[in-house]
Amino acid sequence: MACIDNDLDWNAEPMAIDLAEPNTYQTACGKGYWECAANEPSSITLANAGFFYSPFEQGGGSNDILEQS
Repeated sequence: MACIDNDLDWNAEPMAIDLAEPNTYQTACGKGYWECAANEPSSITLANAGFFYSPFEQGGGSNDILEQS
């Protein structure tokens, strides 16, 4: 399945979706991929279940958990 918006160079095929349980997770800047901006948190806490949407086999998942709830 390809993106319908022709202005974007993006394809949905290599993307993965995974369940995110309520917990505290590191963000990309929290992992050190870049320095967190003043308005960019190093972690987020999910009060309810959610999902990870990331490049296939490249991010999101239980390895991002900072602390068990």
